[in-house]
Amino acid sequence: MSRLELLVGDPAPAFPAAVFLKGTPFSAFEPGHVYVVECWATWCGPCLSTIPHLTQMQKDHPDVRFVGVAVWEDDIEAVRAFVTEKGDEMGYAVAFDVGEPAANGGWMPHHWLLPAYQNGIPTAFIVDREGRIAWIGHPAVMKEVLPSVVDGTFDIRAATDRYAAWIRESMTREKSALQAAVQSHLKADDNAGAIQAYDAAIAECPRLESEVGLEKLRLLLRTPDSAALAYGSRLVTTFGSDFPFLKRATASEIVGALEDDTVLHQRQPLARFVIDLIRNLEAEKSEEDAYEACVRARCLAIAFLEEGQPAEALRQAEAAIVHGRTADLHERALDGLQSLVDRCAGSVATHSPKTPTVVCDGDVCRIV
Repeated sequence: MSRLELLVGDPAPAFPAAVFLKGTPFSAFEPGHVYVVECWATWCGPCLSTIPHLTQMQKDHPDVRFVGVAVWEDDIEAVRAFVTEKGDEMGYAVAFDVGEPAANGGWMPHHWLLPAYQNGIPTAFIVDREGRIAWIGHPAVMKEVLPSVVDGTFDIRAATDRYAAWIRESMTREKSALQAAVQSHLKADDNAGAIQAYDAAIAECPRLESEVGLEKLRLLLRTPDSAALAYGSRLVTTFGSDFPFLKRATASEIVGALEDDTVLHQRQPLARFVIDLIRNLEAEKSEEDAYEACVRARCLAIAFLEEGQPAEALRQAEAAIVHGRTADLHERALDGLQSLVDRCAGSVATHSPKTPTVVCDGDVCRIV
């Protein structure tokens, strides 16, 4: 059974049942010692980029016990091979969480990450000399905190208050409870119940809507009623000024649903809404950003295709790929844009009127 909540200032949970792949094994936190426990995975790019940082910090703080615990991994031998290949580049202890199968979520995530409201990796925990959680966060910024924990000047009470304030202000508890309710409904194929869960949470905490409204819109777009257009308009009207990213994000959400054919109602009105929204965004932009321009042009291309304007769709798709190259998008993304160009071009050919042919037979001509 996992603990309900793990915050800064709380006693650290037990160290997991783990197989150490590197370094001196331990099974419990000894009083008087400082520990850094990092959750990572071989498939996580950001985790791999923090390895040099952690290695350097271990060199700088040899008395601190660093351990990287591999989580959400199925194959211990693959992780062992990875650690062996890294050699001295991974200059700290490494362990593999065997307390609970990754398929069931893993022991470490259930007892450390999720109770601390950490849904992603890499995430590091500093355990102080009294066995308390002194800090939780991304390993890349840990160097700002660790020295004071080591030398005893760290103010654990102030850190506890700051973390509690962050939990309140970020509505972390509310969002976590909402996501649990939504996932429960979705696992039961109950989209209507999931939407009602959003409505209930927003009614209780109206500030949530600016952060979870797009998730609700995503469900509405895939629900057999016509509420999505009105709700998308509400998001933009209510929150667009304070959260400008919501405008483009709303357009992208609608376009994604149009593109994968999951929108069940009001397809053309939704496409027109996207076109108008993107046009307004373009009018507001004072500085051009190649990536944003690429995203906007792609949205327009798909919306114009849905509206039955393939020529304009092709023009926008071609603009998107130009902006994408300027933004140095990954080759796979550029291939996707090229596929969109090809689709638009094919639609233009299909919808283009045939050139009339004049056929004359003696003194009589006709157009065919």
